[in-house]
Amino acid sequence: MVSSEVILEAKGISRKFWRTQAVLPMDLDLRAGEVLTVTGLNGAGKTTLLTMMAGALYPTTGDIHVFGLHRWRDNFAIRCRSFFLPVTFPYGGQATPYEYLRFIAQIYGLPKATFHARLEELCPQLDYMGQLGRVWEKLSLGQVRKAGLIAAFLPEVELRILDEPFAWGIDPAGMEVLYRWIAEASERHGSATVFSTQVLDQAETAADRVLLLDKGGVRFCDKPDSLIAEAGISPGEPRAFTRAFMKLAGQDAPE
Repeated sequence: MVSSEVILEAKGISRKFWRTQAVLPMDLDLRAGEVLTVTGLNGAGKTTLLTMMAGALYPTTGDIHVFGLHRWRDNFAIRCRSFFLPVTFPYGGQATPYEYLRFIAQIYGLPKATFHARLEELCPQLDYMGQLGRVWEKLSLGQVRKAGLIAAFLPEVELRILDEPFAWGIDPAGMEVLYRWIAEASERHGSATVFSTQVLDQAETAADRVLLLDKGGVRFCDKPDSLIAEAGISPGEPRAFTRAFMKLAGQDAPE
């Protein structure tokens, strides 16, 4: 459930890589319990924006505050209350998913009993109990990604930033579980979630607000229904959300 409490506030943030302006200056806020979907075409700046929000990349200009704390000066305190899942994460080799998840639990200070209780709650939902002891390098891409999703929901944090969580081999059953976890985190714990996606069904159905990036700038940021109205497309038209997205992104809308 979305509250009035602002837990993340970005002012004038931008990012430039050498001569490439990846993210144009923008203001952004996120409220407790809110689900914000970040979408856009390839190269729109989604990953760069999420990485700055997570404190893993400094902005060229501007500043970010999370829980009223400075994103970089108070980075450790913020990280204890949030979780960032990048598209890829440096883990593998002869390690096992259990060892990875135990490492995450230790970082967040979960007692061993709590850790095992969370595993028993989360893993069966993704049919993952049988994968915990397997060697990492023998897992499929989807199985690796599921370990990351379990890690993201292992600690009960106040903010999750997930880069393309529905992609990279996640099967339809896993997607439905992730939808449910995001919704439950908001409704039961007031946790906010920011996730990026290029799958428009996910952007439309899972979010309280959709942030559409275009060439590094904010093209739209509001409720999903408002995106359709912004594009001047009737809600009753077939594939209305997709057509609206394509129009606002400057592409030819599919018939």
